[in-house]
Amino acid sequence: MMDDAMHRAQDVVYGQDQAAQMRKAPGLARIRAAASDSSCTVLDQSVWKRTELGPVLDLLTTEGSTQRVYVDVPIAAVVGLTHRNFSKALTWRGMLQDLHGFGWDERVIDYCESEIGHQSFPAPEAAYELKLAAYGGAVTCTNGVHRLVAAVNWLGATQGEHAVLRKVSVWYRPTDASLVSALRALEQQGARLRLGCARDDAGIRRMWFIESTTAHRVSYFHVTPGRCTPIQVGPRWVAKARAWAGLEADAVHFVSEWFDIPPTVLDTVVKDAWIDAQIRAPRYEAPLD
Repeated sequence: MMDDAMHRAQDVVYGQDQAAQMRKAPGLARIRAAASDSSCTVLDQSVWKRTELGPVLDLLTTEGSTQRVYVDVPIAAVVGLTHRNFSKALTWRGMLQDLHGFGWDERVIDYCESEIGHQSFPAPEAAYELKLAAYGGAVTCTNGVHRLVAAVNWLGATQGEHAVLRKVSVWYRPTDASLVSALRALEQQGARLRLGCARDDAGIRRMWFIESTTAHRVSYFHVTPGRCTPIQVGPRWVAKARAWAGLEADAVHFVSEWFDIPPTVLDTVVKDAWIDAQIRAPRYEAPLD
């Protein structure tokens, strides 16, 4: 039913004959054929929605040195998208099957392989340039989700797991190395990690906590820039009074939502050598604001 409605809308905008031809454009079919025969492991990596990760990436990086750059981005570094509203699949290969590919001719292949820069995607209704954000070595997409799914599949299928998206606009936040090191140490002890935020009644003051769960115990840590401090949490029945008195440990009881920290995301944040090298020795001129 959704496809029928989409086709009717396309017929109105482009005319029935032209719309029918645009639906047969070969670009997406070529990408799908390449991906279906590919053994590239990146195509089967999990991809998260930005809302599923919540504030995790922000807390693992530092805000002060944020900058926008053109860099070559490894396809294996991309872990998140602003949305997956076109697909229920959780991997690049799976999401590819749900793209519509309307009007995607051979130019989309050229786009995927090119220095992308300020180019718009050569397809109807595609707006603006591809925009990504890098949190340490972990990358999310802020504009151009559909074209990114296509590009990762095409490049992975034709160039392998070390393929890169060339000259992409990226907002970069460097890793909070001390905090990430502390969390990786917990992870290496077999802990499942979650991040949560507690707010005061006015919603002004925020406190961040890590919950670390192993087979034997649950531990809590207070998170501040560069630090992950162990805390002892008191019983819930006295927590509110103690939290009001400024005893931050007990504010853990008032975390309204916990966000999983996927081990693969944490590991990808750490693998930031690819972007650090390009920040130190830029390959391209900086984007125009």
